[in-house]
Amino acid sequence: MQLRIIAILIAAWGACAGLGFVQMLYDALTPAPAAIAAHQWPSATELVRDSDDPTLILFLHPRCPCSRATLRELERLAADCGGRFALRLVFVRPAGTSNEWARTDLYRSAEQIPTAIVSADENGSDAARFGVTTSGEALLYAADGKLLFHGGITPSRGHEGDNAGRSAIASIIQCHPANYTQSAVFGCSLFSHSEPATKRQSDANTLQPHD
Repeated sequence: MQLRIIAILIAAWGACAGLGFVQMLYDALTPAPAAIAAHQWPSATELVRDSDDPTLILFLHPRCPCSRATLRELERLAADCGGRFALRLVFVRPAGTSNEWARTDLYRSAEQIPTAIVSADENGSDAARFGVTTSGEALLYAADGKLLFHGGITPSRGHEGDNAGRSAIASIIQCHPANYTQSAVFGCSLFSHSEPATKRQSDANTLQPHD
């Protein structure tokens, strides 16, 4: 009898552990809702677009744990492309939060990236102008202000590794054909006042082939 009870308990524990793993995997691989990115550099923004080289803007939530992997992928991108693009890192500061609230380890890490211009977006005004809602969304604009690419640069939530977004951006900057002009974004809401939750709603934010 005791052996049977132990076997049942072990089976129940195994089932719970399996369900937990499946849920964790689902969360990691579920992209955020697709952004409706501005197809032309917004005229109302105070962010400065480079007049000679492409400009990459990356919007981040200062307390998003997923975005640490995004910064590391960005460093790889910068190393691969050797300063052939301008880089703007924009940290959204939701309404009601202070400068101190926004100056996290993630913010300070961003300041260490060579050539990056880091700024705070109070109330998310610029994020709204560019049509971005998720931390980790990158937008690449040509020198004339035309949108070339938008999406994420990680393969899943909080994980590093080869991914379609980083490869596409590198190809465009290096004047090679790119397979995609959009990729899935894995991150937290830019407008959360607290430590963002890790789970996001599923959306049809799939890779968009280049025309």
